Amino acid sequence: MRACVRCRSNRQRFYRSDRILSPLKQTGQRGDINGFVKISWDQAASEIPEKLLQIKNQYGPESLYNHYASGDGNEICNAASCSGRLLNLLGGQMVYRSDYSWPSLEHTSWFFFGQNFYFPPGKSRQDAFNADVVVV
Repeated sequence: MRACVRCRSNRQRFYRSDRILSPLKQTGQRGDINGFVKISWDQAASEIPEKLLQIKNQYGPESLYNHYASGDGNEICNAASCSGRLLNLLGGQMVYRSDYSWPSLEHTSWFFFGQNFYFPPGKSRQDAFNADVVVV
């Protein structure tokens, strides 16, 4: 059995010639791809925690969000768990709930079923399929 194409292409992605090898600091406007300068690892290791603490102190720990599935980090070293642990050490974090679709499913399920989709009421989901009209 062979791994999927995505997994087999990891080596090419990891060692591609345009990969970032050192920390970059944004100096331009957001979205400006030329607005970055190379900084040392020591500088990054001191500035990033300072900025995280500044944000936490100004806006509270709920201002720190741990995005759980972005890029390659999650499949390589479970980056979401590592970053989640770091943010918990800083006092907490805002976390996702179930998956990306949960809030929209939960919100619309009240209109379809009169209760949360994941905790079904006496009505069944089939009622929505059998309805003549569904207003969302």
